[in-house]
Order: sequence, then structure tokens, then C-alpha cells
Amino acid sequence: MGAQGCAVLSAWAPRGGYRKTRTPRFEPGESSLGAKLRRASPGLGCSATAARGENMRTAQPCMGAPARWLFIMGYNMKVLLVYSQVRTVHLERIYNFNDDIKLIYNGTSYDFDEELANKLGAKRLSFFQTIFFLVKNRPAIAELNEPSCIGIWLHLIPYIIVIKLTNSFLREKTAIVAYAIDNIDPTRVISKWLHLPHQIVEIPFRYIFTLIVKCYDRVAFGTQSSVEIYMRATLGFPSQVEWKTFDALDKVCTFCQPIKKERSIIFVGRFDERKGLLQLMDAWQYVYARNNLARLYILGKGHLLDQVTLFSNSNKGVSVIVDPTRKEIHEYLNKARVLVLLSQPEKYWREQVGLPILEGLSHGCEIIASEETGISDWLRVNGHRVLPSYVSSIDLSKCIESALINARNRADIIHALPTEDTRMIAARWLWRPSMESDEVVHPN
Repeated sequence: MGAQGCAVLSAWAPRGGYRKTRTPRFEPGESSLGAKLRRASPGLGCSATAARGENMRTAQPCMGAPARWLFIMGYNMKVLLVYSQVRTVHLERIYNFNDDIKLIYNGTSYDFDEELANKLGAKRLSFFQTIFFLVKNRPAIAELNEPSCIGIWLHLIPYIIVIKLTNSFLREKTAIVAYAIDNIDPTRVISKWLHLPHQIVEIPFRYIFTLIVKCYDRVAFGTQSSVEIYMRATLGFPSQVEWKTFDALDKVCTFCQPIKKERSIIFVGRFDERKGLLQLMDAWQYVYARNNLARLYILGKGHLLDQVTLFSNSNKGVSVIVDPTRKEIHEYLNKARVLVLLSQPEKYWREQVGLPILEGLSHGCEIIASEETGISDWLRVNGHRVLPSYVSSIDLSKCIESALINARNRADIIHALPTEDTRMIAARWLWRPSMESDEVVHPN
């Protein structure tokens, strides 16, 4: 060791600044945290015994001041969620999880409960603020957006790089995890963005995409369709990445007391063309002409509000609830018999699951959905109605009328649901300590 190095060591190290190679589990006057850090970082500090110069056998020099920061740098939170966009359901899940979970986000969805976000201590940060937060804090688990979110790669990739670089300097590593439910082939999305043939884009994109997926430690899939998309979009799913599939389903709603269902149809969501709202409004005139006791509830908000309001004023049996509270959404779902979400395909977007579908199921509603949802197969198997996204207004009206007349009992619908929200089950699997399982999970 040079003279400068010795000067640094002597300036920081206490008298007798050497430690034994083999140190006891706990030493006199040492806290449990100090012992844990000392054992987790051998060679990075002085033991209490060695500091007093007692019973010194094989001696090693203490670490100097520059490395002292590494020694004290441990985890300061269990789970950190870094999302590009947050909605109320994310906040509710964190609230119900009751664990050491921190949330930072860059933007909000149309349904966002700011009061609940403040209660949870969630922080809205810019890109550079998020980078600084990741450098400053050391979570055991960092849950990021899924790798196929191409639209936020300019944020997502730097977040991954920062975590990986920090991990390279520390003994305790931050695991990167994600919940994946994307339902559109990212290779086709990128080819449309670049206006290039799919065959030209596919090979280089698959290589880059595979490298990004390799940076994750665990991926929980919410639908079988998302599994298939990832398998196709990568050059073989990376063997070192743990993955498992959890069907994206919610449990039976415990917030509402079951009541008798009305002869009513409900739409919940953004007032947007891609949610199939225009098709539903076109079909309503035929439904009401054949069944004037039927009612249509439209809940949400969006850029089609003026058109929805005009439709409500000019058609009988229609009620519009703008920007409903969570309590109102529960109340209307509880009394509605049929939920309609006829998602439409778009150039760069496809319905992942459809939160209104999950909430409708949890309240015992019959579901009418399009083939675009990621759980279309599950809906078919369990007796719900799945239609082509381009279905005509007359055919849609006949399907709605059939669902109203032949609706099953609430008990028959909720019987197929799990006893717990599968997103919560997936979260526990994603957020478990790394030492609980050394096996890579590859279910069939």
C-alpha cells in the first residue's frame, strides 16, 4: 500500500484498525444491524473486537474512507414501483398489500385518485428526478414497466442501466421485475413506427428486445397471449429469467352487498373510440326498440363526452355518469346485468385485459367483449360472449338482448373466479426475497 493510501486509512480507521479474519456472530457492544452489515460485507470494515486490538490473529487492513460509503449502503426499502403511468387500481392494490412499498410515477391515467396517492406517499417525478431517486435509494426489488412498452423505452432503458450499474458496485443487488400483460406483437409495432417492412425490422428488433428482457430477474405474465407474444418476440425467452403465468382475474367484490340485478347494460371506461363506445351507442336504438324496460348506464369521461351527452339527451333509457367515484362504479356494477366492452384494434395499441371486464366479473355481470382482450379465451370457456371487433350494430344488439334475457345467476358467474386477486398473488411472487428460490421457473 502506498503512502497516500496509508494516510487515508489512518485518517479514518480507529486505533487498532485491524480485524480478525474470522469474527463472531455478535460482538460486545455491537447492534444486530451492525453485525448483519459486517457479515454481509466481509473485508469492508473493522470488527468491534479488532478495533480494540484484542486477540488479533491473521490481520487485514480496514477499508478506507472511499469504500466506507459502500459498506453502509444497504437496502432502504423493500419494494420500489417505477411506473410510467398510474391509475387508481394501482393505488388500491398497494393500499391493500400493507407492506413496505414505495411508488414513483411519471404520469397519471384518466382515473386517478390523488387523495389516495398522497396517503400512500406516492411521488410524481420527472425522468431525471427518477434517475436520481434510483441512484440515491436501494430497494431490494424494483418493479418497472414490462419490456414490451416500446413507447417508454427512452425512460425504461436508462432506469435499467442505472440499477445495473449500481448493482455492479454493491454486494446487495436490486432485483428488477415486471408484470406483463401486453397483447400486441412489439415487432409489428416498431415496423409500423419506422414505416419499414416487418421482415427487415424483425431480426434486429428481436435481438435488442431479448437483451432488454435479459436485464429482468422475474416476469409475471397475466395472460397466456402475453406469454406467446414474448416467446415470439425474443430469440428464445432468456433462460436466466424466472417467469410464471397468473390468469388476470379479480376476486368477488367484498365491498358490495349482492342485490337483485336490473335489466340493464353498463359501460365503464374512457369515452374513446377504441373502447367500442360508438358501436354500443349505435346498437342501443335496436335494443330499446325491442325491450323498452332495458336501461343503459355509461360511466367514465373522455374526449367523446359531448357526443355521449347528446346521445343521452336524444335516447330514452340512457344515463350518463361523468367522472364517477369508485363508490359509484361499484354501485352501478352491482345492479347491472350485462357489461359491454367491445375493444377496437388500433395501429399501435391492443386491449391488454380491460379492467372494466374484471370488475364486471367480480360483481357477477355477464360480459360482452371483443376478441381483442387478452382473456377472450377464458371468457368463452366460462360462458361469456366474445364477438369480432367489427360486429354490426344489429348483431351486437341481438347479443345484448340475449344476454339480458338469458343472464345467469350471480353465483354461477362468480363461481369461476379465484378467491384472491391474481395480481396480488403475482406481486407476492415477484416481490419475494431472492433467497427463497434458486430455481428458475419455466412452467408449461
